[in-house]
Amino acid sequence: MKPEFLSTYTGFCGQLREASTQLTTACWKVGSPGPPLLGKNGAIQWVSSLQGEEDYLLPSNGGQVYLAGLIWNEKGSKSAFAQTLCQILQGSHFQQLATLVETSAGCYIDTTNTVYLWVGFAASNESVFYRIDNTQLRWSTDPLDLVYEESEIDLWALRRCCHGDDVFIYPQLRRVEQGHLVKITPDRRVTTYQFDRFLPDPHLTARRATIELFVQATQVALQRAMQPLARTTLPIGIMLSGGVGSAALLSVLKQEQVPVIAYHLESPDPAGSEYAFAKMTCEALKVPLQRIEMDTGPQYLSSHGEERWIHPYGHPWARWYQQLAQQAHRDGVRLLVTGGGDDSSFGPELEYSVYAVLSAPMSWREKATMILGMLSTDWNVFDLVRSAWPLPPRQLIGPSSAAGHTSRDRTMRKADFLVPLPPRPRALDDAAVIHAPRFAAQSLAIGQVLEQQGIHLYYPYHDRCVQAISLALPPPYRLIPRLGPLLHRSDIPDQLMNKPVLRLACEKMLPEAVTWRTWSVYTQAPIQQFCLNHPQRLNALLGVDSSLARLGIADPSRLALILSQRALIRENYQTLVASGMVEIFLQQWKRGGPVWE
Repeated sequence: MKPEFLSTYTGFCGQLREASTQLTTACWKVGSPGPPLLGKNGAIQWVSSLQGEEDYLLPSNGGQVYLAGLIWNEKGSKSAFAQTLCQILQGSHFQQLATLVETSAGCYIDTTNTVYLWVGFAASNESVFYRIDNTQLRWSTDPLDLVYEESEIDLWALRRCCHGDDVFIYPQLRRVEQGHLVKITPDRRVTTYQFDRFLPDPHLTARRATIELFVQATQVALQRAMQPLARTTLPIGIMLSGGVGSAALLSVLKQEQVPVIAYHLESPDPAGSEYAFAKMTCEALKVPLQRIEMDTGPQYLSSHGEERWIHPYGHPWARWYQQLAQQAHRDGVRLLVTGGGDDSSFGPELEYSVYAVLSAPMSWREKATMILGMLSTDWNVFDLVRSAWPLPPRQLIGPSSAAGHTSRDRTMRKADFLVPLPPRPRALDDAAVIHAPRFAAQSLAIGQVLEQQGIHLYYPYHDRCVQAISLALPPPYRLIPRLGPLLHRSDIPDQLMNKPVLRLACEKMLPEAVTWRTWSVYTQAPIQQFCLNHPQRLNALLGVDSSLARLGIADPSRLALILSQRALIRENYQTLVASGMVEIFLQQWKRGGPVWE
């Protein structure tokens, strides 16, 4: 029997009380919940709204299994997969879960009402949350199922969401970490096991590095990450920007002969348009391209359809992801490939210095010539000298810039329309300090919105083989001077080339203008234009009647002043949109789990 992706399962939730031992199980479609399960013990499996009437609960002996995410089913049948899973859990052989559930999350309730919750290490959009109140245990992939009152929201975290930070707002909830399993016994004793983590490729760390070695390994790893897609029958799409990250994935899909539709979100503002590069890529690879114009009209910041946000999403692309999902749904696409994770996998991290070059496992000849290349940039020679000292070295790049530490890196984004707070340092998002894949509250939110259209996201850059290369990749191979010995290209305007290994890995498959493009377009242009063109919408959303004003976060009088001056709108446009998304979340907010009471 042909292996397949099990993509039916979108989430699960459950409850166990002390009073009863009888379990109720149910299988509901997304958007079509069944009747409330008043006071009962049990769990619910959510499946895609696109499935037929068949009961999709996994058959198993000695317990019940619930899943969420993408499962690569090598067993060829659901019953065989579930049986293998049960045997692993019953025998406490948790390490064997690593490759079986790498991109998914799950729950298993055995015959003694012991609950096992786990999250695969590469499950980028799947998480499991739980809470224990006295003897009552509840768990869910949707945190709103476990939040009872608005007072349980962390207002400081909510404030940070208004600034566009990627933070989790439900402090009462416990979360199963990626690559971990949590076992909860009937007496509510909690034990945590780590069953998986990604490690550097030993073949790349056991010898002196060369960029050619990493390029060859990257080519092989990307092919391996795409091989499951070559064997699935699911219609596949890819989110194609104008950058090298998504273009590289599309070239591998084409190489593996996977039928695919490319989707490009086109900015209505020429300053933010990458369409020419997306078109160039698709024409070279002979792949159909769907061009979707970004909605920047008055409805940009509003609730569309019946979607429900399970967490604030402070990224300005929320509406455009909805547009993309709607188009993909019309095209019959069920699996959407994303280039997310390419920057953290192959681009510069928080450390880049002369000391990083000197301490890297490279030949001294290569180190010397790379440092000469660094002298060809506009980095100050005194900064270069200071960055050679190990205790600690001065870093030449910051968390949000490849050009050096700035005040913006250390402070929250400008939001003059919010109630003023005393100055406080900005805590970096996990995205800046934790190597991918990682938990991200915003990814959780957008993944859930896409699943309402029956679409799952797949992150090839979070694949085990790709991450093994990333973890072994020395900092000097993440950012290279364009006139250095490893990459001498005088035709590139930028002095530094990020993601050089990824670019070299796909340079023979993509147009040169796409592979070696380093200059960026102003992707924020359509967002700024929306704020400038629709201040009335922003005032209606964030003004005196808003939830943010009621909570003491937004200041309506300060908002009116900001919206009356175009210069101030330009200074605050990012946080105006982020706060608008938080307000939409609060307006839609309601307890998500009334099925139990």
